[in-house]
Amino acid sequence: MILRHSLTGTWKHHRWKWSLRFRSTMCYNSNNAHPATSNVVSTNIAITKLAKKGSLDQARKLFDEIPVRTVVSWNTMVSGYSEWEKFSKALSLDSLMHTSYVKLNESTFSSALNARMVFDVLHRDNELLWSLMLVGYVKCNLLSDALEIFRKMPTRDIVAWTTLISGYSKVEGGCKKALELFRLMREDNNIVPNEFTLDCVLRVSGRLGSLYEGRTLHELVVKFGFEWDYSVSGALIDFYCNCEVLD
Repeated sequence: MILRHSLTGTWKHHRWKWSLRFRSTMCYNSNNAHPATSNVVSTNIAITKLAKKGSLDQARKLFDEIPVRTVVSWNTMVSGYSEWEKFSKALSLDSLMHTSYVKLNESTFSSALNARMVFDVLHRDNELLWSLMLVGYVKCNLLSDALEIFRKMPTRDIVAWTTLISGYSKVEGGCKKALELFRLMREDNNIVPNEFTLDCVLRVSGRLGSLYEGRTLHELVVKFGFEWDYSVSGALIDFYCNCEVLD
């Protein structure tokens, strides 16, 4: 209707050249849409419809047949499993997503973390699923939930600690909690900080202006041989600049 009125108005003003150009452009765009893009979009719609009515096997079959899956494809399928309380399958697919070259978003994690009932399908010894849950909550800035997951984890490695510390370091008012978690981590002699951990807590110390904390971290950087790491050395420079120690 809008297109017809636009064309009619153009003709009434004797702008026939512009009208023809506009119409031909519209026809070109509709006839030259990328076939792969069109197929993925239509398949995603079909998956959504099947998932909503509970035909998850059929939806998964379509999902598996998509040659190039977009983040919408993944979100739709994970959400479908989650809505029908197929949490083990939702988490398995979420795990598979992490091995694919797909840029994830909050919707992905929200689907995978739909309900506390997820805990019922978690195997106590499955570290990967626990880690995915932790990453998901941190990604969505649900840090109180992330902390609860962290405390319930059967084992906590350096990745889990760093994930939570990093999560708190990025939110307003979370820097002190990030340092508190780092101190707790250091009480476990079996956990050795890596370059990502040190980079994170050095930047936190700089923002807080905690000179003593930062110098202690500098000693750890030297102790574990990270003084030549690009990100860690950059964090050290930022720390001393923030604390106005330039010599």
